Amino acid sequence: MTHLRGRALRGQRLVVKVPHGHWQTTTLIAALGIDGIVCSTTVNAAVNGDVFEAFVKQVLIPHLRPGDTMVMHNLSSHKRANTIRAIEAAGSRGRVLAAVLTRPQPDRKSIQQDQEPPAFADLPNPRATVVEDAVGS
Repeated sequence: MTHLRGRALRGQRLVVKVPHGHWQTTTLIAALGIDGIVCSTTVNAAVNGDVFEAFVKQVLIPHLRPGDTMVMHNLSSHKRANTIRAIEAAGSRGRVLAAVLTRPQPDRKSIQQDQEPPAFADLPNPRATVVEDAVGS
């Protein structure tokens, strides 16, 4: 965060160093259990299949007990066969969550506009015509 205000002598320009442009990604990978975080690590890069596989083999597997179930998101780096085989070789089960389809979100601008609600009384009722045809009125 950059300070928007500062102090300098009257008539003098305020000169301050501002951090910018380091543009690095730091990723936290953690395994959560019933009792809390089992193990974690940070990586100074984005996670790919190689990074996640190294996390599983070097950090997670020593903490797994036989019979544990490892549930992972439906992410391509989690679905590698070597990763799941390493978890199962430790006596645990590796499962990947099914893909979840999200519903599209409404456009915020159309919600915020003051629009007149549609007049439903003016629209014909399709059920009424079906009932009238069945009754014979």
